[in-house]
Amino acid sequence: MSLKIEAGKFYRNRRGDVRGPMRRSGEAEFEWTDGTRTYRADGTFFPVKHHERDYDLTEDAVDANTFAVSFPSAPEQAS
Repeated sequence: MSLKIEAGKFYRNRRGDVRGPMRRSGEAEFEWTDGTRTYRADGTFFPVKHHERDYDLTEDAVDANTFAVSFPSAPEQAS
């Protein structure tokens, strides 16, 4: 894969699902997460079981604003 994951961006997996926004997971090998799944820097999905290759990230999702995010943002604080 020639994909390079970047924080805050959205990506499409082999199934066509849009995942993101991406953030650091704190793990050494699978260093990126969308809040649900974790990925290597090249977009490879963890766990790496043969039948789960469909979850590998394959491309940038240019129009991510039309899709729901995978985890909600933090609630606003009252001032």
